[in-house]
Amino acid sequence: MPYVLRGPDGKIDAIFQSPREGADEEIQPDDPEVMAFLSAGVAETELEMRQARERLKISDLEMVRVFEDVIEIMIDKGLILITDLPEAAQEKLMERHRLREKLVFLHQLPDGESDVI
Repeated sequence: MPYVLRGPDGKIDAIFQSPREGADEEIQPDDPEVMAFLSAGVAETELEMRQARERLKISDLEMVRVFEDVIEIMIDKGLILITDLPEAAQEKLMERHRLREKLVFLHQLPDGESDVI
């Protein structure tokens, strides 16, 4: 039977397989309090996993730009040629380069507040 450690509020803070200091209260494994405690732990773990995955996705997007910059530096220094890369990689890099140039161009266009054409 599990043994529980309760907090000042009387709620379960920890569950152990054997008695410990402060955790000498035996409780049925199917007790609703035990089930609620275990469910809360699962929910917190799932939330932490979702948050970690989301942070990893954001980091992946940031790393893509880092890799692009590294490749561009290596090409500029003559360490590699763009043709050294697989064709699919060349196409992706060129497309991203074109998109960035387009964004820079569009950013430089007047915003309508100026009378300059």
